[in-house]
Amino acid sequence: MNSNKGIVVYTWNANGLYGKVNDLREFVSRKNPDIVLIQETHLSGLDRCYFPNYTFYSTPSRTHYKRRGTAVLIKSCITHHHVPNPNLYYVEATMVVATFHSLPPINFISVYNPPLNTTMFTNDLEKLISYNSSTFIAGDFNAKNRQWNCSSTCRLGKHLLNFVKISKQILLTPESPTKISTTGASILDFAITCNVNYLNTVRAENELSSDKLPVRFWLDTATDPHHSQTFITNWKKYQHHIIANSTIDFCSLNFEDIEKEIARFTNEHLEAVKASGTWVKNSNEEFSLEIKRQTKIRNKLQKIFQKSRDPRDKNLLNRAHSYLRKPPYEANQRRETNKITSLNPSDGSIWRQVKKKTKTCSKIPPLLTPRTIVYTNHEKAEAIADVLENQFKTNDGGGPHIH
Repeated sequence: MNSNKGIVVYTWNANGLYGKVNDLREFVSRKNPDIVLIQETHLSGLDRCYFPNYTFYSTPSRTHYKRRGTAVLIKSCITHHHVPNPNLYYVEATMVVATFHSLPPINFISVYNPPLNTTMFTNDLEKLISYNSSTFIAGDFNAKNRQWNCSSTCRLGKHLLNFVKISKQILLTPESPTKISTTGASILDFAITCNVNYLNTVRAENELSSDKLPVRFWLDTATDPHHSQTFITNWKKYQHHIIANSTIDFCSLNFEDIEKEIARFTNEHLEAVKASGTWVKNSNEEFSLEIKRQTKIRNKLQKIFQKSRDPRDKNLLNRAHSYLRKPPYEANQRRETNKITSLNPSDGSIWRQVKKKTKTCSKIPPLLTPRTIVYTNHEKAEAIADVLENQFKTNDGGGPHIH
């Protein structure tokens, strides 16, 4: 669990997230990170992923290529907002600006740089950095350089290092490799920061099921850990508090009187809310001892195979992966069964469940247009209107005439 002060961020190349959601949910429940930056999600705009006490933001591939797409997973209790991408031509990205106690806003960006990309990809990084003064960019850069303990330097790594030096940013790289293959070990997953000047630790961890290891960043910001909790308001008490306050007829004489009345009303409202509600800690998702034990075995086999590269160890690792898919599925089935059997017509639980399941309105995901990805409702409406206009054009009357 994340009980220390500071901010804990993970970056992970999932190489396909949809079949690994249960694995990631167990990891998040055990590690309790503040933010997880994910690459190569392979998700479309219609795919949905749910993580208790977290908010999930996903950006589909702008090129329709299946090995793309990025996402950001952030604690719902952290004040934040999603930022739409600018026009990107070389990298995939998802941005979320988070505000922590007594700290300036930090733009956390999940980035994926394709391995066969051109050196022009730093132009996109410049666009992403310009959105906020404090920036934390992490992900799979597919860039090798001896400066961060790779065995060789590639053109992307050489160009990225020059870009970091010119823009006066800071590289945060782990000491151990994030990818171990038959061609050798490499550090491809790391972070680039701008105006995030805190003591930090960086390490790669043998966790999760992917060909690349997740990397953990701890930023010593001295902020308290963010525990997931919800403020429950008793609206009857709130109503009584508001009624109990004396009402004075307001007659504005000037601008200052209006400002004073607004300040008085705001303070009265906040005091009533504070006095009529309580903070309730959200319950974390619980996983059985069997799932935790099998996860530990899988991680150990993964570490053994990365060192040995023996096909027999690979076979054992694949078996552990396959077996680990069954317990979470069975646990989800039991959870749904218990939820359905516990429904009671007397307490209104059946009505709430039916209302939730029959809800027709849903949030439209980001839409990919021929030019860019649109996020706002206005942009989505314009994009849909353009498609309909192109599909249904009026007849110009230029057909053959019958005499």
